[in-house]
Amino acid sequence: MELLGMVEDATAVFRDDLGPFPDPVESPMEGQTRRYVGPHVDPSGAGIVRHEVNAGDAVNAGDVVARVVSPNGREKAEITTDHAGWVVQRYPGVAGYENAPVASLAIEDDGDTVAAPSENGE
Repeated sequence: MELLGMVEDATAVFRDDLGPFPDPVESPMEGQTRRYVGPHVDPSGAGIVRHEVNAGDAVNAGDVVARVVSPNGREKAEITTDHAGWVVQRYPGVAGYENAPVASLAIEDDGDTVAAPSENGE
């Protein structure tokens, strides 16, 4: 495998070069959360996306998370969220196409679970 430049464990090769792993991010929400991919660019509002939030910011339903502007800077649309939660990531790039997501949020997971853990933890 070394002949091909492959290794059994990549962390053994790159771990020191990468530095320490970052600490996990504490959720500002209590309880179970799930990832929500959205909000999305309005079908009539394609243009240049200007984000109004950063990763880690808490948002409430109805908050503006981004604005879509035309190439000359005229505001075309505000993108608001339908859910309260916190911003996990902003989608990269400046071009906002119809129905493209602009962020991923962690929102409350109030749905039924698919399977409950067994009593012995398995």
